[in-house]
Amino acid sequence: MSLQLLLLRHGHAQGGWDEAALLPEGVQAVQRTLAAPALTQFGPVDLLLHSPLRRAVETARLVAAHWPCERVRVEPLLRPDTDASECARSVAGQLEGVGRAVLVAHLPLLPALARWWADADVALAPAGACLLEATTLWQGTATRVAEIGGDHDPH
Repeated sequence: MSLQLLLLRHGHAQGGWDEAALLPEGVQAVQRTLAAPALTQFGPVDLLLHSPLRRAVETARLVAAHWPCERVRVEPLLRPDTDASECARSVAGQLEGVGRAVLVAHLPLLPALARWWADADVALAPAGACLLEATTLWQGTATRVAEIGGDHDPH
């Protein structure tokens, strides 16, 4: 079984560190990303993991509204300051046997995860995404299939 894994950065947000909420333009940017041509064949989602921070929770709700999601879980390791190798190993274990998954998180963690799993450099603007594919998810085993730009300027 092959895994398709979408790494999705939350949309533009404003407020305190843990409680920053998505701005209306952040919501719109996430919706545009989810509707991107590169993702027309993506979904339904077997597992949606997201950071506990409010902006990621709100972005995850948008994902769940866009694609049917079998399981949705908060993953505490998807915080911005988490060690990427620790997170990659933990999340990879949770993704065994999963066909499609979405991780909603932050910088600098998401690009570090892309480097860990796919040896790929990605620049994720707010609401930006990177689609990876792997038969077995471990260090250097994934392939970057697509990178969706996100929203560089909310105005």
